[in-house]
Amino acid sequence: MIGKKARLVIHLALACSLVAGCSKTDPGLANKSVANHTNVAITGLGMDARLENLTDQGFDLLIASGFESAGEEKLKSERVHINWPVGLPAVSSWESMKISEPDYERVLCGFNAGTTKIFFERPDASPNAILTVRIVGDAHGTQSVSQDPRVSLLSGIIENPDTPETAYVVALSDWGGDLPKVSSRGKTYNEGGQISHLYPTIDINGPEEDREFLVRTMGHLTRAVSRDLFPVAKNGFAPFGLNNSLYFGHTFWDMDVWVLPSMLFLQPDAVRQMNQYRLDRAAQAEKNAAEFFKKPNTGMMFPWESSVSGKETVRASSVKEHHISGSVLWGLNLSEKAGIASTTEVAKVANGVSRFFEARSVANPDGREIKDVMSPDENHIGDNDLFTNLLAQWAMNGRKWDGPAKFKLPKDGKSFLTYDDDKERSYKQASAVLSIFPLQYPEAEKQARTMMERFEGKVSKNGPAMSDAIHATIWARSGEKEKAYDAWKRAWEPFVKGPQMMFSEKRSSERTYFYTGAAGCLNTVLYGFAGFRFDEKPLKGASWKKQLKSGWWLSCKPCLPPKWTSLRISPMIIDGIKYSVEIEGATARIEPLLEY
Repeated sequence: MIGKKARLVIHLALACSLVAGCSKTDPGLANKSVANHTNVAITGLGMDARLENLTDQGFDLLIASGFESAGEEKLKSERVHINWPVGLPAVSSWESMKISEPDYERVLCGFNAGTTKIFFERPDASPNAILTVRIVGDAHGTQSVSQDPRVSLLSGIIENPDTPETAYVVALSDWGGDLPKVSSRGKTYNEGGQISHLYPTIDINGPEEDREFLVRTMGHLTRAVSRDLFPVAKNGFAPFGLNNSLYFGHTFWDMDVWVLPSMLFLQPDAVRQMNQYRLDRAAQAEKNAAEFFKKPNTGMMFPWESSVSGKETVRASSVKEHHISGSVLWGLNLSEKAGIASTTEVAKVANGVSRFFEARSVANPDGREIKDVMSPDENHIGDNDLFTNLLAQWAMNGRKWDGPAKFKLPKDGKSFLTYDDDKERSYKQASAVLSIFPLQYPEAEKQARTMMERFEGKVSKNGPAMSDAIHATIWARSGEKEKAYDAWKRAWEPFVKGPQMMFSEKRSSERTYFYTGAAGCLNTVLYGFAGFRFDEKPLKGASWKKQLKSGWWLSCKPCLPPKWTSLRISPMIIDGIKYSVEIEGATARIEPLLEY
């Protein structure tokens, strides 16, 4: 059994392997001008923070410290200025960060090739021992900046097998117990020297930059969704996590339609947290609908930009993006079929969302219509958005595509359109093609090539980092390996910043870390290149398939890029059992993972 302290040290070690984004060539920040390294995101033990104004004189640490309690909840942050050599900030600066659970240690840390900075707080320590700091210059020498004689260096926490760099952990001398050794590749070694995975890994034989991006993306994303402080179940998951206050820590469909699928078979415990956040706010969603329609018993209306309370926080035109309720149900449905969410609880939400769409639509001879609605395109408000109407039809037919509820689906003689009177000029982001993936609407899938040729090239270059990942997944499922790979590269190469590949929302923005974009790229790897498909029926021509306890099928039909000779995923968790995935060419070998 691993004790609580040991588990916390493991979390700390994983946190330390996250990056601060400074150049690999910097041997030591204290002796160099680093003014060009600004707005760098770091993460530690489930709490996100940001280094700002990093110069050779010092830096600011902007820390997500919670949510405002009055009015609609917004993310709170604190700024602590630290001079070189690193000094200890006043105890009073950290008061609001204290938490009620006495068993939690709290850590903020940053890691780069030249320097490791660790901020360590023990709520049970005496006031004059709350915070200690240590700098490690490289693998061979250290510089202590704490004057507290009770501080001792416990080394060997992280050893990166790919570089000579080593990070160390600071603790009070009365910590006690032996500390495990952790690799930055996500493995820990127990006393017998055997390897046990702490988080899932994806690895390829292919271009090194592709491999590096996947390793770093998995590290950022999988840790962010499993945070212990400000847990997702209570606070939701914002597009930037807690990295900055751009979206105030509020939750959008990003969590349900982008992040959740990427974690569905990799981190089911994190998906449970996402589900719980939505399920706990179902009652508020009923109040939202009653207020919107000015009539009780009109179903569940989940907010476009959800606060911790589950209330709507935005008052702009985005409140008309009413696909959100269907998007929330879509994520819950995937979770239920994967054996992660309660069938009973999801059924209650399904009933509520169905009643919402019934109240929101009007019956006409060509099918039910939803008017004055914002498309996922976000540059258009009009009638009968394809994505919204499909979700409404699916929800009202008991989460089936076919049934008595028929909605008007905009189309012409060629294929489906994005919405009524679609001029096909430009779109802020992918919209109509979402009917192909993630919705997997059969009629849209039949038109996939035509729709892609119509819409892919009309997405704005100034839009968010989400569209090309969708395009890549669809091309891979269509067997277009080159097109899929090119689109996938466009989905991340223009958006990652610095040698640590920190993800931004837009090409022109330096603000990182944008988890939605990272999740989109990961979804392409899982559901495009690896070829996984989760559906009611097995995929024809699949090289591997398995029916889950729910009755749904997980199939695999790989479509690796030409430059990748193999793809490995470990572990994938299917019906609670860990599997290793090895793909070479069109062959998939998926077997239970033996653990000792």
